[in-house]
Amino acid sequence: MPKRSSKSHPHDPNQLGKLIVALSVGEVEDEKPTDRFTYELGDLELYDKGGNRIHLPPSGPPDADTGKDAAAVALGRKGGLKGDMENKHQRKGVPNNAYAGREFEAAALLFWESEGIVLKPNFSIPIGYSEKKQHRFDLGSADPPILVECKSYTWTETGGSPSAKIRGINEAMLLFSLVPDYRKILFLLKHMHTHRKISLAAHYIHTQGHLIASRVEIWEFDLPAKTGERLR
Repeated sequence: MPKRSSKSHPHDPNQLGKLIVALSVGEVEDEKPTDRFTYELGDLELYDKGGNRIHLPPSGPPDADTGKDAAAVALGRKGGLKGDMENKHQRKGVPNNAYAGREFEAAALLFWESEGIVLKPNFSIPIGYSEKKQHRFDLGSADPPILVECKSYTWTETGGSPSAKIRGINEAMLLFSLVPDYRKILFLLKHMHTHRKISLAAHYIHTQGHLIASRVEIWEFDLPAKTGERLR
């Protein structure tokens, strides 16, 4: 029976040459990737639409009869990562993050209307430096010239800073920097840290203040109370 090659191929040219010859004549078998890697589906935090945790069996070697990982089989029975499944970045209590975003934009639209400002959703204007391209902002108006980006972001469940969401806000700042002649508003959901008693909006201003574009207003919206407050 042919011997298996080592897990890592040799770096020495002479030894590597010998291994290539041995592989070509069948004296040894190269190790397959599946011998070195296993699925980690059992480590995923998955939730259904009701926000209930779905528990998968621990990942492990493939079953001798089926050749399939037990966690992978259980995941397939649930319909995969799409449909009723939500990954660990999905906010609990809402069907999906897109739904939460649309709901927040609708609340923002009503808030600004109560302030006497009528905005349109998906407001498109050309932006750019030397070359311009159309970009749709969440809310906007040509008269008066106003642009609003809405972010219903929250702290992570463990209380950590949501780095991916912070990058999303910074991208909004970049877009705002390309628009000189509009009133620019970043409209953030008010979400308090469970231990530090600081909102995510205040945390962003404190840690990312150097990236806030010129003449950008940062507002925080209390969704249950339907009230907004300008923080900067």
